[in-house]
Amino acid sequence: MMKKVVISLAALLLTSTCSLAQSSTPLKGDLNGDGRVDVADVTALVNIILTSGNGNINVPDTPDEGRWSKQVQTAFLDATARELIAMAPATDFLNVKDLPKELYRTNAYNIEDWAKNIYNKTIETLGTSSSTETYNYGSVSIVDYITTEYRSAYDISQFKGAFELRNGVWVCTNTDTDDLTFSYKDSSGNVWILKATTSGQVKRIYAKDTESYRWTMTNIEYNGSGYVYYYKDYTDVEHHIIGIPENVMVTLTKNGSQVMKTTIRTDLTNITDMEFNLAESNLSVVATTEVNEYKVEVSQLVYQANRKASVGVKVSKAGKALLTMAVAGDVMDIPSVNVSALDKHFKIEEGNARNVFVKLDVLGKVQVQGTVSDVKAMVEKYEAAQKNRSDETVFKANIAQMNTYFNLGLFYNNENTMQAGVYLEPFAKRTWYGYSNWEADMVISFDDMSTYSTCMSFFSESNFQGVMDSWAALCKNYERLFTK
Repeated sequence: MMKKVVISLAALLLTSTCSLAQSSTPLKGDLNGDGRVDVADVTALVNIILTSGNGNINVPDTPDEGRWSKQVQTAFLDATARELIAMAPATDFLNVKDLPKELYRTNAYNIEDWAKNIYNKTIETLGTSSSTETYNYGSVSIVDYITTEYRSAYDISQFKGAFELRNGVWVCTNTDTDDLTFSYKDSSGNVWILKATTSGQVKRIYAKDTESYRWTMTNIEYNGSGYVYYYKDYTDVEHHIIGIPENVMVTLTKNGSQVMKTTIRTDLTNITDMEFNLAESNLSVVATTEVNEYKVEVSQLVYQANRKASVGVKVSKAGKALLTMAVAGDVMDIPSVNVSALDKHFKIEEGNARNVFVKLDVLGKVQVQGTVSDVKAMVEKYEAAQKNRSDETVFKANIAQMNTYFNLGLFYNNENTMQAGVYLEPFAKRTWYGYSNWEADMVISFDDMSTYSTCMSFFSESNFQGVMDSWAALCKNYERLFTK
């Protein structure tokens, strides 16, 4: 099972990561000097990659307007995946390796009681309504229905105080503070301080409603002809509100030196009446997390009601971008519904997104990117195909139409040539008494786009054994770091 998991993770890594940088002198197709450009040159290319000090090498010239062969791309992906894995060793986190082990067995009941007390202070009763119903099913039952509504708030800015770890128990040392801090001294004498601060305007939004029920029998009477049973049926409705500060900052220091820092800036300025309406409200979030030399930046998470939606994320180390992801599109046909009632009144198929652009960039060398012209139409064709899996003609026609709505492929070094295309291909999977059930698998097409392999067969252990081994070793190193 673990082996399959490693293969699957590595396959995902490979589909989104790969590359070789440019060298000062371009390599020619004849890498082994035998006067020919053939499979032997691919072997030579792999050897150069594996023996190169930094793994940076030009891809050899290939025919067909710069399109690379499947063999060259396989070697390219293999080298880049190994490069990416090598850039995130477990040793980069030696300074935090003991945190999980030392904090795992600490007692946090004081923190729980403190947080519950703050929350309970926000609960207010909005009102009570009642009604009575009589039921006669041989015996008479009289039921009083009593409904009470409450409102409560989870406001991050209200959670302030200072806690210190003493003999394995978190003790509150101060409740009159402007921030929230947790401090402790580890077994080596290092002083750790986790601090959370908030600032700016706090926007309160209805998140959801919850209901709880209880009932009790209050009396039994005999009225001369039979028994009468009296009940009270209670319903408590709680309207949950979340308070979102404009700015949140969380830092972790070790002996005064920063180890981790997270900042989040949220813009919800057009919210009215504490309701976020999908058809009317806008959202903007910018966030950054830094851990040692690593940085994760959410530079553009934007939702503009029935207009635009986008998100951009970059992961870097010491200023060098490792992974960059961007998604953007036009959203439309979103019905008027509040987030607090989302689970009751909204169906995802009611909305749509068009002109969606997706890009995943790895080390500036490999890009998985593409577009979806109409998400709703694409999903409808896929669903139509699934309903006709036993009809080859109808199934293939729907998959073919679905493929027209998206264009996805592999690009290298941010060049405009699509080196490999990705699409769905119909396959007959099973046969029962002469009848076939059809399924569609994702395939990746190389060369002149006339040959393809299923993604599962291409990103296999046999093609990328070295990557699998490197990934397994990396996972093992992290496991040892944080568990021993």
